[in-house]
Amino acid sequence: MHYCVERLVPSEFLLKLGIYLQTCAHIELAIWQIALEANGEDTDAELVKTEFVDWKLSTSALTKRLQQASAKVDAKIGLRIWLLNAAVRDGLLNRNAAAHGAFYSSQDNNSLKVSHYFSQGRGSSKRYFSAEESVDQDEIDRVLFEANCTLLDAIEVRDMLKASNRARTKPPPPSPRPPVTATRL
Repeated sequence: MHYCVERLVPSEFLLKLGIYLQTCAHIELAIWQIALEANGEDTDAELVKTEFVDWKLSTSALTKRLQQASAKVDAKIGLRIWLLNAAVRDGLLNRNAAAHGAFYSSQDNNSLKVSHYFSQGRGSSKRYFSAEESVDQDEIDRVLFEANCTLLDAIEVRDMLKASNRARTKPPPPSPRPPVTATRL
């Protein structure tokens, strides 16, 4: 079965777009878990406090928590968290365009274009912009590669924090029992 959107955008691009969006979703999950682990929370627990779920639902709240997390851990891991946070913030417009932009083939069918609206600022200083940009294959491949590298790094940092937290909270091994000796009364 073919879908209407496949007449507007090549199927190969739709596959890469899906891979990119899922990569971004997994980056978001991993950095959320990094923020939780840095705060001493068990990310393997079945229940998560509502307050922590709220962190995940807002990119600005999540990046704020991630920045705070970078100061709560070993300096080497903290630097990696800080760099992850910068990558997440820097990729925000690409992620929003990928998730909310309407892609279509140009009239000459040689390139893709994306139509997207976005806002910057808050309250009375909030401004709206429209973007209609061409997207070429090299840019698609570069953005997907960068997202993949960010995800790999986020998973590694998260796993390092988990291991560190588990080692700290693991109870000490039991001390060996003294041998039992029998005595006559």
